[in-house]
Amino acid sequence: RRLPQKTVGSCAISKMIQTILARTIHPLPVPLFGSVKTASVFLCAKSKAVPRMIGWSVPLSVGALWFVWPAVDDGWKQSMGLKKEVKAV
Repeated sequence: RRLPQKTVGSCAISKMIQTILARTIHPLPVPLFGSVKTASVFLCAKSKAVPRMIGWSVPLSVGALWFVWPAVDDGWKQSMGLKKEVKAV
């Protein structure tokens, strides 16, 4: 069974829309980067390192919870069902 092929006209229109959007959005200013184009190039280059760093996700999450959990309000923990209410004596 053959998949339906796109018509040349719709492909040309989508390419034209993509070009118009790129020309419109790329020069917009973005803090620290200068423009959307510079920011997108930087983020695309940095995203290539994500597979190498995925192994650090669990240790960093545990470390963050260890650091942040004591600062979380006991009332919030109780309302979320993560801590039992302590009855006053």
